[in-house]
Amino acid sequence: MLQNGFAAGPDFFVSLGARNKNDGRVYKIIRDINHPDYNVTTENNDIALLELNETIVFNEKIKPACLATSDVADHETLTVSGWGYLKDSSKKLPDELQKAEVRVLDISGCSKANKKMHICAGGVNNISDACHGDSGGPLAKWHPKWGSCLGQVFGIVSSGGVCGSEHPRTKYTNVFNYVEWIESIVWKEN
Repeated sequence: MLQNGFAAGPDFFVSLGARNKNDGRVYKIIRDINHPDYNVTTENNDIALLELNETIVFNEKIKPACLATSDVADHETLTVSGWGYLKDSSKKLPDELQKAEVRVLDISGCSKANKKMHICAGGVNNISDACHGDSGGPLAKWHPKWGSCLGQVFGIVSSGGVCGSEHPRTKYTNVFNYVEWIESIVWKEN
Protein backbone atom coordinates (compact mmCIF):
# COMPACT_ATOMS: atom_id res chain seq x y z
CA MET A 1 0.00 0.00 0.00
CA LEU A 2 1.13 3.49 -0.64
CA GLN A 3 0.22 7.10 -0.31
CA ASN A 4 -1.71 8.37 -3.33
CA GLY A 5 -0.24 10.65 -5.96
CA PHE A 6 2.57 8.23 -6.75
CA ALA A 7 3.32 7.53 -10.40
CA ALA A 8 5.12 4.33 -11.35
CA GLY A 9 7.79 4.50 -14.00
CA PRO A 10 10.80 2.60 -15.31
CA ASP A 11 13.04 3.66 -12.42
CA PHE A 12 10.65 2.91 -9.54
CA PHE A 13 11.18 -0.12 -7.36
CA VAL A 14 10.60 -1.47 -3.85
CA SER A 15 13.11 -3.21 -1.64
CA LEU A 16 11.58 -5.81 0.66
CA GLY A 17 13.22 -7.27 3.75
CA ALA A 18 15.65 -4.36 4.06
CA ARG A 19 16.82 -3.10 7.44
CA ASN A 20 19.50 -0.94 5.87
CA LYS A 21 20.01 0.56 2.42
CA ASN A 22 22.39 -2.23 1.37
CA ASP A 23 20.16 -5.26 1.83
CA GLY A 24 16.72 -6.45 0.82
CA ARG A 25 15.21 -7.99 -2.31
CA VAL A 26 14.46 -5.48 -5.09
CA TYR A 27 11.23 -5.68 -7.11
CA LYS A 28 10.36 -3.37 -9.99
CA ILE A 29 7.01 -1.56 -9.91
CA ILE A 30 5.11 -2.09 -13.16
CA ARG A 31 1.81 -0.41 -12.24
CA ASP A 32 0.36 1.83 -9.54
CA ILE A 33 -3.35 1.78 -8.74
CA ASN A 34 -4.47 5.02 -7.11
CA HIS A 35 -7.80 5.16 -5.29
CA PRO A 36 -10.30 6.62 -7.81
CA ASP A 37 -11.79 9.02 -5.23
CA TYR A 38 -8.55 10.51 -3.92
CA ASN A 39 -9.00 14.20 -3.03
CA VAL A 40 -5.79 16.21 -2.76
CA THR A 41 -7.52 19.01 -0.80
CA THR A 42 -9.11 16.88 1.94
CA GLU A 43 -6.53 14.08 1.68
CA ASN A 44 -9.43 11.60 1.72
CA ASN A 45 -8.81 8.23 0.04
CA ASP A 46 -5.02 8.74 0.23
CA ILE A 47 -4.13 5.17 -0.70
CA ALA A 48 -2.66 3.32 -3.68
CA LEU A 49 -1.55 -0.22 -4.49
CA LEU A 50 1.56 -1.29 -6.39
CA GLU A 51 1.85 -4.16 -8.83
CA LEU A 52 5.33 -5.66 -8.93
CA ASN A 53 7.14 -7.31 -11.83
CA GLU A 54 7.21 -10.74 -10.19
CA THR A 55 5.68 -12.75 -7.37
CA ILE A 56 7.16 -11.99 -3.95
CA VAL A 57 9.16 -14.81 -2.40
CA PHE A 58 8.54 -14.94 1.36
CA ASN A 59 11.36 -15.87 3.75
CA GLU A 60 12.64 -15.03 7.25
CA LYS A 61 12.94 -11.31 6.39
CA ILE A 62 10.00 -10.92 3.98
CA LYS A 63 6.58 -11.87 5.32
CA PRO A 64 3.03 -10.95 4.33
CA ALA A 65 1.24 -8.25 6.31
CA CYS A 66 -2.37 -8.76 7.32
CA LEU A 67 -4.98 -6.09 6.66
CA ALA A 68 -6.84 -4.63 9.63
CA THR A 69 -9.89 -6.74 10.50
CA SER A 70 -11.29 -4.12 12.86
CA ASP A 71 -10.94 -0.43 13.50
CA VAL A 72 -8.09 0.67 15.72
CA ALA A 73 -8.88 1.33 19.39
CA ASP A 74 -8.42 4.76 21.03
CA HIS A 75 -5.13 5.08 22.94
CA GLU A 76 -3.79 1.87 21.38
CA THR A 77 -0.02 1.83 20.85
CA LEU A 78 1.14 0.91 17.35
CA THR A 79 4.45 1.04 15.46
CA VAL A 80 5.21 3.28 12.47
CA SER A 81 8.25 2.53 10.33
CA GLY A 82 9.98 4.19 7.42
CA TRP A 83 13.02 5.67 5.77
CA GLY A 84 12.12 9.34 6.34
CA TYR A 85 14.13 12.08 8.00
CA LEU A 86 14.88 11.86 11.71
CA LYS A 87 14.01 15.56 12.19
CA ASP A 88 12.27 18.11 9.99
CA SER A 89 15.44 20.20 9.99
CA SER A 90 17.57 17.26 8.80
CA LYS A 91 18.79 17.06 5.20
CA LYS A 92 20.09 13.49 5.49
CA LEU A 93 18.06 10.30 5.22
CA PRO A 94 18.96 7.45 7.59
CA ASP A 95 20.87 4.38 6.43
CA GLU A 96 18.80 2.13 8.73
CA LEU A 97 15.04 1.52 8.69
CA GLN A 98 13.51 3.57 11.53
CA LYS A 99 10.55 2.69 13.74
CA ALA A 100 8.70 4.48 16.49
CA GLU A 101 5.86 3.73 18.87
CA VAL A 102 2.86 6.01 18.54
CA ARG A 103 -0.44 6.18 20.38
CA VAL A 104 -3.85 6.56 18.72
CA LEU A 105 -5.29 9.97 19.61
CA ASP A 106 -8.62 11.73 19.23
CA ILE A 107 -9.22 12.50 15.55
CA SER A 108 -9.50 16.23 16.31
CA GLY A 109 -5.76 16.26 17.05
CA CYS A 110 -4.90 16.04 13.33
CA SER A 111 -5.56 18.68 10.70
CA LYS A 112 -8.20 17.86 8.05
CA ALA A 113 -8.83 14.43 9.57
CA ASN A 114 -12.04 12.49 8.97
CA LYS A 115 -12.92 9.86 11.62
CA LYS A 116 -13.99 7.28 9.04
CA MET A 117 -11.03 7.70 6.70
CA HIS A 118 -8.16 8.60 9.02
CA ILE A 119 -6.35 7.66 12.21
CA CYS A 120 -4.64 10.36 14.26
CA ALA A 121 -1.61 9.18 16.24
CA GLY A 122 1.30 10.78 18.01
CA GLY A 123 4.57 9.94 19.63
CA VAL A 124 4.67 8.00 22.86
CA ASN A 125 6.42 10.15 25.50
CA ASN A 126 6.04 13.03 22.99
CA ILE A 127 9.29 12.19 21.24
CA SER A 128 8.68 9.60 18.51
CA ASP A 129 6.63 10.02 15.35
CA ALA A 130 6.64 9.70 11.56
CA CYS A 131 8.60 12.34 9.65
CA HIS A 132 8.92 13.82 6.16
CA GLY A 133 9.81 10.96 3.81
CA ASP A 134 7.82 8.33 5.74
CA SER A 135 4.65 8.92 3.66
CA GLY A 136 3.17 5.63 2.46
CA GLY A 137 4.76 3.68 5.30
CA PRO A 138 2.84 1.31 7.60
CA LEU A 139 1.23 1.91 11.00
CA ALA A 140 1.09 -1.63 12.36
CA LYS A 141 1.24 -4.06 15.25
CA TRP A 142 1.97 -7.75 15.57
CA HIS A 143 -1.10 -9.78 14.71
CA PRO A 144 -2.91 -10.73 17.96
CA LYS A 145 -3.32 -14.41 16.98
CA TRP A 146 0.01 -15.15 15.32
CA GLY A 147 2.37 -12.99 17.35
CA SER A 148 5.67 -12.02 15.81
CA CYS A 149 5.24 -13.99 12.59
CA LEU A 150 2.78 -11.55 10.97
CA GLY A 151 2.21 -7.81 11.16
CA GLN A 152 -1.26 -6.28 10.94
CA VAL A 153 -1.47 -2.94 9.08
CA PHE A 154 -3.95 -0.40 10.49
CA GLY A 155 -2.78 2.77 8.79
CA ILE A 156 -0.62 4.36 6.11
CA VAL A 157 1.36 7.55 6.80
CA SER A 158 -0.52 10.36 5.04
CA SER A 159 0.53 13.73 6.51
CA GLY A 160 1.61 15.20 9.77
CA GLY A 161 2.98 18.02 11.77
CA VAL A 162 6.56 18.78 12.63
CA CYS A 163 8.44 15.62 13.59
CA GLY A 164 10.67 15.89 16.59
CA SER A 165 8.31 18.45 18.12
CA GLU A 166 7.05 18.36 21.69
CA HIS A 167 3.59 16.99 20.77
CA PRO A 168 3.97 15.21 17.40
CA ARG A 169 0.82 14.28 15.47
CA THR A 170 0.47 12.38 12.20
CA LYS A 171 -2.59 11.63 10.09
CA TYR A 172 -2.78 8.08 8.74
CA THR A 173 -5.11 6.62 6.11
CA ASN A 174 -7.34 4.12 7.96
CA VAL A 175 -6.75 0.78 6.18
CA PHE A 176 -9.85 -0.84 7.70
CA ASN A 177 -11.99 1.56 5.64
CA TYR A 178 -10.35 0.29 2.40
CA VAL A 179 -10.23 -3.50 2.87
CA GLU A 180 -13.02 -4.14 0.33
CA TRP A 181 -11.37 -1.85 -2.25
CA ILE A 182 -7.98 -3.55 -1.73
CA GLU A 183 -9.47 -7.05 -1.98
CA SER A 184 -11.45 -6.12 -5.12
CA ILE A 185 -8.14 -5.40 -6.86
CA VAL A 186 -5.78 -7.93 -5.33
CA TRP A 187 -8.24 -10.85 -5.37
CA LYS A 188 -10.57 -9.70 -8.14
CA GLU A 189 -11.19 -13.25 -9.37
CA ASN A 190 -12.82 -14.07 -6.01
